[in-house]
Amino acid sequence: MVAAYLYLIKIRILTSLTYRFELIFAIPKQIIFISLNLLLWKTLYSDKAAVSDVTYEQMLTFTILIAFLNNVYVHSIEGTLRGRIRMGNVAVDYIKPINVFAMYLADDLGLIVVNLVQRFLPLLLIYSIFIKSLMPASIINFILFLVSVALGFLIIWLLSAIFGLLYFWVIDLGLLGEIRDYIVNFLSGSRISK
Repeated sequence: MVAAYLYLIKIRILTSLTYRFELIFAIPKQIIFISLNLLLWKTLYSDKAAVSDVTYEQMLTFTILIAFLNNVYVHSIEGTLRGRIRMGNVAVDYIKPINVFAMYLADDLGLIVVNLVQRFLPLLLIYSIFIKSLMPASIINFILFLVSVALGFLIIWLLSAIFGLLYFWVIDLGLLGEIRDYIVNFLSGSRISK
């Protein structure tokens, strides 16, 4: 049964890689993002070693973590459910011999893999030139960070799934989805660097 979900992840990766425009321009887009962040923080730290006990390298590390989280916390379940419910195709998903929500989760996990390879990996490689140490304080901190990222993704994904299920009862949520995204981004701290 796991093989079916791994196959869905593979299909999502292959589908995303067929869009050559996105593939070609992902790296230059990340270079522009890096350059702007480097210039911003270099300007703010030009005459100071630290601002509020935060050094230039720590701020760049924070920027990398935000970029990582922005590439991990992607989900398409709400939009997928909305589109499939409106078109009446959701019934086809429910007659498939696999769990519908696990199928949507596998699709989003494939999207995360593509984002990490296309967007975050080039960013990390280029940023590693400017930052002396990107290593966590300890291996336990790193493991706890990965666990918190996984749990955070699960919370955001389930919240989006709940909002997606609301489309069975309403035609359009209006700004409710955007308000939810803004609150989640603000509480996660990612709104600071966007």
